[in-house]
Amino acid sequence: MNILGITLFTHDSSATLIKGEKIVGCCEEERFTREKHTSNFPAESIKHLLSEGKIESNKINQVVVPYLPMKSYLSRILFCLVNNKSINATIKAIYGDLILFFRIKKRIKSLFERHNLKLSSDCQITCFEHHLAHAASAYYVSNFKDAVIITWDGRGEWPCLTVSKTKNNKIIKVLEQSAPNSLGLFYESVTKYLGFKDFGDEYKVMGLSAYGKPKYYNEIKKIINLNEKGFFKIDAKKWKYNIYKRNIGDGYRLKLKNIGKRKKNEKINNKHFNLASSVQKVFNEIGSNFVKNIHKKYDCENLCLAGGVAQNIVMNQNIYLKSGFKNIFVQPASHDAGLSLGGALLAANKIGLKLKNNEFDAFLGKKFNNIEIKSILDTYQIPYEQSKNIFDTTAKIISEGNVVGWFQGKTEFGPRALGSRSILADPRNKNMKKIVNKKIKFRESFRPFAPSVLAEFFKDYFEKAPENEFMCFSANVKMDARKIIPSVTHVDGSARPQVVKKNNLLFWKLIKSFHKITNVPVLLNTSFNVKGEPIVNSPTDALRCFYSSGLDYLVLGNFLIRK
Repeated sequence: MNILGITLFTHDSSATLIKGEKIVGCCEEERFTREKHTSNFPAESIKHLLSEGKIESNKINQVVVPYLPMKSYLSRILFCLVNNKSINATIKAIYGDLILFFRIKKRIKSLFERHNLKLSSDCQITCFEHHLAHAASAYYVSNFKDAVIITWDGRGEWPCLTVSKTKNNKIIKVLEQSAPNSLGLFYESVTKYLGFKDFGDEYKVMGLSAYGKPKYYNEIKKIINLNEKGFFKIDAKKWKYNIYKRNIGDGYRLKLKNIGKRKKNEKINNKHFNLASSVQKVFNEIGSNFVKNIHKKYDCENLCLAGGVAQNIVMNQNIYLKSGFKNIFVQPASHDAGLSLGGALLAANKIGLKLKNNEFDAFLGKKFNNIEIKSILDTYQIPYEQSKNIFDTTAKIISEGNVVGWFQGKTEFGPRALGSRSILADPRNKNMKKIVNKKIKFRESFRPFAPSVLAEFFKDYFEKAPENEFMCFSANVKMDARKIIPSVTHVDGSARPQVVKKNNLLFWKLIKSFHKITNVPVLLNTSFNVKGEPIVNSPTDALRCFYSSGLDYLVLGNFLIRK
């Protein structure tokens, strides 16, 4: 059975292929097209996965799309008519969704044909709702037998939050809340209010929050909080949402007494730091309180989290510390790219297909071997050295204060670089954060970097967080460790650690070599890209990034390139 899941009709398009009992791979289309958060049909991702799985497109038995055009339709129409001034825009959007509902299967087939991907006449096309796919993307790879699943984001078709329980390997929804009372949408609106205009910039607000004090806490709490029934409630008088203008940056109206909207090119100052801090504190509280209430209501030790809000690692840490759940799994591609995985897993489960019960591996993208890399280097006449012991060589280079682009194995699925497509540096150098932000990443100076640490040393350096391989939780850096690894310790003493185990073999060997040289089992790790670009996918992408930034060295497989 060959099942293809595709994220479509939303941002962050992606594809996932299941062949028999195995996940062949999961790919984000942006890595191939180099358009960040692309919503285009994931043609290149599909072509790669078919090649990897050694099948033709006409051998796909089922295509799964995690989108139901008519989900919560009457609620959406009522909201639009009551809240939006533009009746014409409302009617136009409603008509468009109706057409899509009746023609969705034909539309999907035509998209395949347009990209020379012909489906067989008996290929089944299935649609699941957005949040159900989010839930499946976490639960079915968590290795939990029983779990509570919470999915939260800006909105799917219309819902922005679901809570589900599992029974006999099935996901049963028990609670649902719809827009506009959405944690994700509110955080997005604050992101815009603080002057960060690009889609997906919420992580900047999270990083910014550590520099401020929650001086506007009471004001924010009056706008968004939990109501008497335990659901999220936003004061519509102070926050207004127009769903048909959201994607052009004019969908929100946020009213704050003590702070104005940050203007274009306005320098970030204390009031912006304090607003970010206030919003993050409120989110930590209402998020962890909501999950705590869920834990009390449902007798279960295991929690799965997915959806865009699940990428708020600071909130996740608070949930870990305060909710009462013993075990928490956060899907590393919990944003919309992960929907293709969830959709494919739902379809597999529905027909009783049991995937091999291995620990989830986020390295699910494209891979280049040393022969392919050498061919590219020779084609472009790039001087290189080939090393039989690339781990020791690279560790020594990093320990001497150099910044290295590290390209190995299959690319990661999700927004975090986990040691396959990473920029690496020495965490002992207190100036390294400034160097990497300014000369290599070309981004804001307040942005932090992640520490990647060998699993057996995690507790020597970090506390008040679970050991996580996907950078899904912030942690407190222990006081005595802050002087040892200053460049990965955020201004508030926190970090976003990645635990590295031997199953992540190539990266594990590198950190092991660095530990032998320095006695520090930690590397500074950030995604291999520059501002505004997706993480590099191919050796050509890596070379372009290397020569257009301040990187000192580039490692492609066993090849070392220097400037």
